[in-house]
Amino acid sequence: MRSTFFLSVGAIASAALLAAGNPAERPAAKPLDDAAILGILGEANKGEIEMGKLAQQKAQDAQVKDFAQKMVDDHTKLLEDLQKVAQEQNVQLPTTPDAKHQKLMKKMQSLSGEKFDRQYMQAMVKDHKQAIKLLNRTEKSAKADAVKSAAQQAEPQIRDHLQMAQSVSKSEKASAGKTAKSGSQAGAAR
Repeated sequence: MRSTFFLSVGAIASAALLAAGNPAERPAAKPLDDAAILGILGEANKGEIEMGKLAQQKAQDAQVKDFAQKMVDDHTKLLEDLQKVAQEQNVQLPTTPDAKHQKLMKKMQSLSGEKFDRQYMQAMVKDHKQAIKLLNRTEKSAKADAVKSAAQQAEPQIRDHLQMAQSVSKSEKASAGKTAKSGSQAGAAR
């Protein structure tokens, strides 16, 4: 049986706690064991789900809301798949998002409108870029074939999420630029 999972910047933050540093940015870092990897991925998926739910409530732009819905849907499925791999490895996954996602959610709850949309999409771009780095390390350092296989299978989906996040983020930046420009033109016309 083949399973897939997804990781994000939250995985990086948890890895920092588990391995005393960011594993995606440390070239000679000690590899994480499979249980630590699975724990990091579980927290990261929970974080993506919770962030997506928050974005569905607070986002102003329809593209951002659609992206957030996709994150909730995909990460819910990926978390279910990850749970199967964790059970095979006798690992109990965390039930809450990692500290990085919790901190980001607290910050995001105070934002609204275009500012929320921009910040959320910027965070998603950053998450997915760092996820690809961690995914590559996982493919090399995981001991269990099921964990390695899941990492290899997840990469296309992660890259797809990154491309979507970059596209929506670029659209948000362009929209913000138009709003700022029209606001300054309206002020000059007075």
